[in-house]
Amino acid sequence: MRLGYLIRRIDLWFIRVVYERDSWDLAFQEWADSVDDWRLGLIVFCAHAAVWCSRRILAVLLVIGHAVSCFLSRQMEYHADACASSVAGSAGTESMLLRLREQAVLHQVAMNGLSQIWKQRHKLPENLPDYLRELESRAPADFHEQARQTMLNETAPWFTTHPTPAQRIRQARQQAVEGIFTLEKPARLLFGDFERTAKAVTARYYLQDLRLAVTNPMLRPVGEFFAAPVRG
Repeated sequence: MRLGYLIRRIDLWFIRVVYERDSWDLAFQEWADSVDDWRLGLIVFCAHAAVWCSRRILAVLLVIGHAVSCFLSRQMEYHADACASSVAGSAGTESMLLRLREQAVLHQVAMNGLSQIWKQRHKLPENLPDYLRELESRAPADFHEQARQTMLNETAPWFTTHPTPAQRIRQARQQAVEGIFTLEKPARLLFGDFERTAKAVTARYYLQDLRLAVTNPMLRPVGEFFAAPVRG
């Protein structure tokens, strides 16, 4: 992480010298346009060929350097997971990664539905965490298993900056750390007034992140957005 700035600067330098035209390119082009003698033209051609070969070499070094920087970035992520595992244990890190995937899927489904509701009714739930929790309670029975299988089957190319959750889980399992924090309680208990905080952050999210002209009357209780369950 300390070398991140230096690595990015080196990558940018390689990109510039490989792909950007400079004063040498312009000088060679002007020289080639003004040369009439075939012997001088041969010299210009050789110079162009030398520049082309040198840039191909630099392009190879650029690819190698970028691959190394991506590798270091992935190792940094593994190191962060190791710190998490030392606190919550390897099993806790695995469950955290799975929960993040489930929440990402729920958030995407919620935003698709709320986008249509906003266009039609100009109303939104006042408490987005409660809305997501209610949405999850109505999800298909195999929702969690599908999210897990999808996550574990992901692959990543060489030039990705982050390992896949499956790779992170395998790394956590190999460490097999017990951890020191084992409290099994909802995270909302860490807040003095979670409901009030959730409503405030939800309103800010609509206004600042989604850029929606939301007013207080447009924010409605979560129950209004779900039909009552059918009782048998």
